[in-house]
Amino acid sequence: MSKNKGHMGKRRDVAMILLGIFIEDIQMYCLRNPQINITKLIEDIVRGPTGNTYLKGRTLWCAATCSESLIFPDEQTLKLKSFILDMAIESLKNHKLNSIKLVACRTLVKYARKMKKEALLENAHKFEGILDTLLELLDLANKEVMHLPIEAF
Repeated sequence: MSKNKGHMGKRRDVAMILLGIFIEDIQMYCLRNPQINITKLIEDIVRGPTGNTYLKGRTLWCAATCSESLIFPDEQTLKLKSFILDMAIESLKNHKLNSIKLVACRTLVKYARKMKKEALLENAHKFEGILDTLLELLDLANKEVMHLPIEAF
């Protein structure tokens, strides 16, 4: 293994790509082998450092892709979903690049749609701060990605 610090980001990127592409196969393997915790696997990959813009976008993409696999209603899964939701909202509010904001929209929609009404009401204050950003994105988006900010409303 390389000890070069620059390679750590590359390894995280490859891990997220592989997880996102093969998530259904990984989920089936984990269901057949209950000793393997898919939530822990996703958490270990998604919670890593996102120092650069590229890794931030990849992390949001990976989180959105893995949303269907976080099916267990245990505390660890709920905390991970909350972390991902917060990461998507923070990216929408604070990131300068519209491409990251669009991926954050996709991630937000994937997780917010699965939340129960009580959880949505608890997190309402988080959603209030992104409405202006969604309107800005809607103005700037082209036809291919216009649906992302609309779905997030």
